[in-house]
Amino acid sequence: MITNELQILLSTAISIGVIHTLTGPDHYVPFVVMAKSKGWSLKKTSSVTLMCGLGHVSSSIIIGIIGILFGVGISKIEFLESQRGNIAGWLFIIIGALYLVFGIVKSLTHQHSHSHKLPKFLSKHTNSKRISPWSLFLIFVFGPCEVLIPMLMYPAAHENTTAILLVSVVFSLATLLTMLAVVLPLSFLTVKVPFKNIHKYSNVLVGLTLLTCGISIIFLGL
Repeated sequence: MITNELQILLSTAISIGVIHTLTGPDHYVPFVVMAKSKGWSLKKTSSVTLMCGLGHVSSSIIIGIIGILFGVGISKIEFLESQRGNIAGWLFIIIGALYLVFGIVKSLTHQHSHSHKLPKFLSKHTNSKRISPWSLFLIFVFGPCEVLIPMLMYPAAHENTTAILLVSVVFSLATLLTMLAVVLPLSFLTVKVPFKNIHKYSNVLVGLTLLTCGISIIFLGL
């Protein structure tokens, strides 16, 4: 039976899931930029977005369930989530810097000579098409859903286990659907905008985007 309190929590889960996503550009901008610069199809863009979104919400859900089971105070959970947020921000910065440096080196060598290649070690171990989705996934797994545990999961624990699962699922769906609702239209629109030789500077664009997201998180608190 769904009580009035649970109905309020479920409605709140939807609202917070949507607002939490829309107010965090890091939830959608990196996917749009990567999709454009790497030439991803809408299908691949959707898959990568969902994969990262699931990692994002699942990590907080697991931490919340562990906290509830072992009676960990909300203040300690919030501290842990804030630390995870810092880790995610620095991962944005570090991975973005690596993409940027690699992209600049690659574009410069391309300009100097079409026959000149990157060092064999770099070309062998740096396949940006492969690592792009996984670098985003790593960042999003560390990225916390700050509002989920204190505002939804812990209050739901006063109801029952089913309530915890329901608010977690509803929040997750709201978050994932909002990510897709923003990423896909923007990605579709960018396809219509021509960027000459964008493939030459794809890693530079990705690097700048990830760096900007990281700086916004660490230094601007976005």
